[in-house]
Amino acid sequence: MDKLTPKQLQAAKDLVTRYNNITIKEINNITYGNITARRLTGFGNIDTCTLCIAATEIQFLSIDDYCKGCIHQISFVKSCKCYNKPRSRAEITYKAIEQAKTPEQLIKAFKARAKYIQHLINMYNKHFNQ
Repeated sequence: MDKLTPKQLQAAKDLVTRYNNITIKEINNITYGNITARRLTGFGNIDTCTLCIAATEIQFLSIDDYCKGCIHQISFVKSCKCYNKPRSRAEITYKAIEQAKTPEQLIKAFKARAKYIQHLINMYNKHFNQ
């Protein structure tokens, strides 16, 4: 596992905070589902994801190199580490956001994703004794 820069680690912490603080009112001001998630958090696209954006401060040649600057690298799976490990917490929380049908489901999915990313942060900090 590569050590993250302070900016990359802070991006993960900020995303946890953002996921935990999104309100029904914010969701209702847009719509809900994947488009809302992207507008509120950058979810689901490497061009808008706050973790992907922070990861770009390193040079990359492939998606695996690109993901070295992301907290999701701790999951050590091939391809995009934010969701491509079947039946993992990463996939379950990612798909829950993607498939939310109501604002309430989206809030619940955001909170589950926040809890999962916080778990990754805790594992990362433990590994690097931070």
